Amino acid sequence: MAKVKAKTPKKTVNTKVTPKKPAPEKSGIQQVSNPASKTMGRGNPSGINIAVPSGYSEPSKNLEDYCILIYGDSGSGKTSLANRFEGCVTVELEPKREGLRIRKVPINYVSILSYRDTGRRPWLELLSFMDNALEDDSVQCIAIDIVSLAFEACKDQICWDRGIDHPNEADDFGSTWGVIPQSFRDIMSTFRREGKGLIFVEHATSEKIEDGVRVYYRTQPTLSETKTGAFKVIKEMTDLILYESVLDDGERHIQIRPSNKIFCKCDIDDHFLTPDGEPLLGFKAGRSVDETFDRLHQAFNNELHTDKAEGKGVIPRKKPDSKKKKR
Repeated sequence: MAKVKAKTPKKTVNTKVTPKKPAPEKSGIQQVSNPASKTMGRGNPSGINIAVPSGYSEPSKNLEDYCILIYGDSGSGKTSLANRFEGCVTVELEPKREGLRIRKVPINYVSILSYRDTGRRPWLELLSFMDNALEDDSVQCIAIDIVSLAFEACKDQICWDRGIDHPNEADDFGSTWGVIPQSFRDIMSTFRREGKGLIFVEHATSEKIEDGVRVYYRTQPTLSETKTGAFKVIKEMTDLILYESVLDDGERHIQIRPSNKIFCKCDIDDHFLTPDGEPLLGFKAGRSVDETFDRLHQAFNNELHTDKAEGKGVIPRKKPDSKKKKR
């Protein structure tokens, strides 16, 4: 039987002219078909295209625009200094204090163990205030005092919602521990994106540091340094971490940049320099909160010199003379 050859269909020529796709704009988020396919080797189902910036961003010339952590010993003036910023309201998480004339919201922290007896939910109370603060034009920034208790309140609420008293009880391979810093960061970042200032206040502690060569003690914020602790989140979020102390003569001192013995952070370009353009380490800040606030802005505007006494990054403190025993 003879084989029947299959007929080959005739090729048709497409005479339609396909219109060219309009070129995407040079800035903004654009909807395109597949911008990543040529370079990343995968599709882009979301259709998002982030343009390459053509210039550089400029650091803000207003100190109030930055996220700041002020830490120091008790009585050094941290809370008063934070509340000196224009339009600042302090969220007071520590036990009730009546000695300061400040604009504050008393959300005194209670642990999860007291939730049933008190009916309190400190983290939800903080979120409620932050929502109201976003709608109130008289509030330009908030100071969270102290931030370690705010982080603890966030942890307690997440545990409460999951029916446990501590993240270790979840038995979820660390998932609950990971949610805590993420939730805290998301809330604080959202508040900043809405154009409000954010100041954290914290106590100081002394930590033993071993760098393989020597052992020494470093002053730093009283925040947990674990992988899911508050210190990691705060370091990532803040532009400026400053240490405030009181010298033996009663004058206040502020350190801006880190040294071996004091932890600080300054990620603000073109500011906190000496008039000669050198990085400013620290400066004496007067005896009153108003003088300290003014000196801080002078330092921000590159008008101060580093005190010679702080040249090595050590806050000068007089040590008591040790009497030699007679033989």
